[in-house]
Amino acid sequence: MSRRRIAGLLAAAILPAAAAAWGWFFLRTPGVPLPPGVTLRQVRMSLTGKETTVDLYLPRGVAQAPAAVVAHGFPRSRRNMAGWGGFLAANGIIAAVPDLPTRAGHRRNSRAIRELVDALRAGTLLPSPRPVGPVALLGMSAGGMCTLLAAESNHAVACWIGLDPVLGGPAGRSAA
Repeated sequence: MSRRRIAGLLAAAILPAAAAAWGWFFLRTPGVPLPPGVTLRQVRMSLTGKETTVDLYLPRGVAQAPAAVVAHGFPRSRRNMAGWGGFLAANGIIAAVPDLPTRAGHRRNSRAIRELVDALRAGTLLPSPRPVGPVALLGMSAGGMCTLLAAESNHAVACWIGLDPVLGGPAGRSAA
């Protein structure tokens, strides 16, 4: 049997299994209960031309608060970062947790994060509480790279937190 045929058979066996495992993992992500004093609001919006969902975790009882954007890694979703959203809101910070438009497009996802930061600061996503001051960006794995690229030259960002960020070679090192 040729190497090409063996490779084809392996790919035919492994790819469906990998897709099934990813689907199982995605569907099995447990929900995280909201901490006391936190409200969750979902909004649909276009980021880089793609319709997506953003979970907004809001501290109750405040008219204004600082804001943060929390980005998931590959192949995750906003559900995987719900705990961070709730934690930040419970501590008085508006947390926006989006589903990023692409799985591995760091540049496009960083543009989406910048668009989300702009929308937060403009007050177009929510009437209350009103986001004030510069924004913090927090990203896990590939989300760390995307938030780093989004923070690189954005004067609206005062803080970047990378949780095991994938720095993606020279572009990540340069941005850091």
